Amino acid sequence: MTYLSEQRWQRVLALVLTLMMLLTGFTLPAQAEDWQQLSVILSWTDGAGNPVSATAAPVSWSEDQAYWVRVTPEALAQGMTLSVTDPNGLYTYTTPTGDVLMGVFDAGTTIDGTILPVEITAYDGAGNAVAVYHLYVSTQADVPQEVKPEPARVDVQVIYQAVDGTPLGNATQTCVENQANEVYAIDIDGYTLATDMGASVQTVTVNADGTASPNPVVFYYNAIPKEPASVEVQVIYQAVDGTPLGNATQTCVENQANEVYAIDIDGYTLATDMSPAVQTVTVNSDGTASPNPVVFYYNAIPKEPASVEVQVIYQAVDGTPLGNATQTCVENQANEVYAIEIDGYTLATDMSASVQTVTVNADGTASPNPVVFYYNAIPKEPASVEVQVIYQAVDGTPLGNATQTCVENQANEVYAIEIDGYTLATDMSAAVQNVTVNADGTASPNPVVFYYNAIPKEPAKVDVQVIYQAVDGTPLGNATQTCVENQANEVYA
Repeated sequence: MTYLSEQRWQRVLALVLTLMMLLTGFTLPAQAEDWQQLSVILSWTDGAGNPVSATAAPVSWSEDQAYWVRVTPEALAQGMTLSVTDPNGLYTYTTPTGDVLMGVFDAGTTIDGTILPVEITAYDGAGNAVAVYHLYVSTQADVPQEVKPEPARVDVQVIYQAVDGTPLGNATQTCVENQANEVYAIDIDGYTLATDMGASVQTVTVNADGTASPNPVVFYYNAIPKEPASVEVQVIYQAVDGTPLGNATQTCVENQANEVYAIDIDGYTLATDMSPAVQTVTVNSDGTASPNPVVFYYNAIPKEPASVEVQVIYQAVDGTPLGNATQTCVENQANEVYAIEIDGYTLATDMSASVQTVTVNADGTASPNPVVFYYNAIPKEPASVEVQVIYQAVDGTPLGNATQTCVENQANEVYAIEIDGYTLATDMSAAVQNVTVNADGTASPNPVVFYYNAIPKEPAKVDVQVIYQAVDGTPLGNATQTCVENQANEVYA
């Protein structure tokens, strides 16, 4: 039992005794009215055999009519006798005077309810108990330290709420008996204190029995008007098969009619059985929106199959272009492209099949595109050309001509010839000229021209016959005269 509990028990016991005495007509003894007038003496014999005594003093602040006495440890150990008298000698007490006290404990330095005291009961002449006293025996202190009970403490609930009842938070604050316990309102974002419903500082009173008033402490707040919440709502457009068709955002505002409209999309119509053309979005004060995202579903409009002009390329395996063409290919059809025959070439089937199939996609693309056919050249006889050979003087005088067969990939040498009266003009043409023959049957150079210089010579002389005759034919004589080239040769009659 704690000291506080015992004090309360003693108060109850005293009240019960008082009620009993009032009901039975007994009068309280004088010492019950002034209990501090008792004479309480402890006696013992010290180690030398000398009698020793100590008088107990009343503890004025006690609530159980307590007396306090200090003795030596020796006295506590060997035993003591108790003597109790009142000023008028009207009452008897237990323990009786002269009896040795039993079960005495060292009270230490204070009355704290942890050590049981010696109980002294007062009886009147009829043997009725009229009062109870408590004797505390100590070997350590002449007077006890006064024990004051701890002040009561209460964890008071503090509630913050809007005037419309919306909870804004709560807390607890420890408040103490006999102290100024001030509880303060706090700042809350978006709210101001409703001072017409309560002060910003409220004082809590704590009672000795552990109750507090007020408890809980309530602070009321008014909401600060604020801008309506706005949300960027995502808008999704998609085909019923899940194909994305686009997206957008629309700003929607709290407390407004936020209508989101479907859009027209080429090749599609709105699937009204899955999403209406206009959807309404609700924006909450906490910045959330419903629905978010807004989804519009579309059905694809059946359309003509896509067609593509596919390029067809024919080329030799060495990269030489051999021709090209185009072929119209259509979606969902077997588009077969065939190789063609090309003179001098055969299809390189190890590089390209003779028939290739083209797939056309709905988006108008085709694969493969282009279609390429590769060809190997067919080996052939080397080309040959009849090359013209011209011989002429440097002054342009023709001196003769000839032809010579020249062949592709051979050394085709054409030689100058000897011409009487002329020598080759080597400064204008070599004595041997090479002719190159191309696969296409052309040759270079063609013609081959040899140029000649004339050799200088003696002027020609001729014996010219001179005949003389009559007009009727009769011979009259003849003669000869030598005439020279490049001279004036005059013949006289």
